[in-house]
Amino acid sequence: MTIACLASAIYVVLWALSQPSLGLDFAIPDQGEGLVIIAADAPERSELVGARLVGLAAPGGRVLGVDRRTLVEEPDKLNDGALIAAFRADQGALHDVLRSGQAELHLLGRDGAEGRQTVPVSRMRPLSDLPVGFWAQVLTGVAGMLIGGWIWAMNPRRASHAFLFLTAVGLHVSAQAAALYSSRELALSQTAFEVLSPLNMLGALTFGGGLIGLFLSYPRRLLGPVPALLPMLLLLLPMLAEQVRGGLNPVFYAHVPIVLALAGILVLLVVQRVLARRDPMARAALKLVALGIVVGAGGFVIASVLPALLGLEGRVSQAASFPLFLLVFAGVALAVRRYRFFDLERWSFRLLYYVVGGVFSSCSMPSSCSLSRPSTAPSSERCCCSSCCPTCRCGTGWRGGSSRGGARISR
Repeated sequence: MTIACLASAIYVVLWALSQPSLGLDFAIPDQGEGLVIIAADAPERSELVGARLVGLAAPGGRVLGVDRRTLVEEPDKLNDGALIAAFRADQGALHDVLRSGQAELHLLGRDGAEGRQTVPVSRMRPLSDLPVGFWAQVLTGVAGMLIGGWIWAMNPRRASHAFLFLTAVGLHVSAQAAALYSSRELALSQTAFEVLSPLNMLGALTFGGGLIGLFLSYPRRLLGPVPALLPMLLLLLPMLAEQVRGGLNPVFYAHVPIVLALAGILVLLVVQRVLARRDPMARAALKLVALGIVVGAGGFVIASVLPALLGLEGRVSQAASFPLFLLVFAGVALAVRRYRFFDLERWSFRLLYYVVGGVFSSCSMPSSCSLSRPSTAPSSERCCCSSCCPTCRCGTGWRGGSSRGGARISR
């Protein structure tokens, strides 16, 4: 399981590196047209920093417009099937230009003067160019998969263990897909979006359906394993209908099902808490798990899904929100450690500790923060994920627990 998890993460990294690159970093301006060039990876392109890219073309070809929609992090937030189809087509056309090997940049200088410059396009994206948000999402999926796989491996035949593992698989799929398209330099192929966007949504709904199945099965068994799968199927039906018919509003097949899934999870947590009123160990364990779900999954829904559902512009990057999901699995792991949640012995927590520690100590991915090239943009533009990356050096993000906290957990 660990090998398969790491292999999929490595594949995602290699896929991201295989994309053509202009060697420029872009940002969405507060106002005005185009995209602001905030950094360049070569000295000969440093004069472009501060200018705005308003169009892109192959030499002698048709000029393709570039605007704030070009860099939209999550296409489903466009909330319109026709807009999403147009976005994917635009991305495909821009990607074709980048694949040609040379691109003609149509620019607006700082003084507003129009200009053109033809630059070569690298066939591969450098490792140092992958942003912190990419690594945050990839590592979120890996960590969730390791914890879910650990629980499932302890007793693969129990429905509760299987549902938690299904939850971890959903998070892993969703995070890896989102990492690829939300961290693009400028454009991906239309085919990539047609594959990755449904995978992201499939993973998100599997995550929610898995948690619903978990609390229908544990601590008290409310439904058998097969009936407990029904909520997941109901959550997936709108998305399947969208894939068959096309053109449906993402509010119908994405945002509303996710909010309903969270509501169902919270209701089941209350039901399980009431049923465990005479079992103090189960009540204490449910508190830890519920806290992780409310802060983790609830935080993601509030920061990312609700603004899209209401047609508002989100204030928090999706990449920065993804690590919140790890709080769900952290709550489960601590409940196992302190209260034998899932009826697992405490030695199993030590096994998880050593496996996860070994995997991440031998993995160089977190060092990507130190590999990233410096940017000339203000710190608020350079990194929107410092709060979710424990090794980020460009913000005042999380730095891990204190030694006192560690001693408390290992007591």
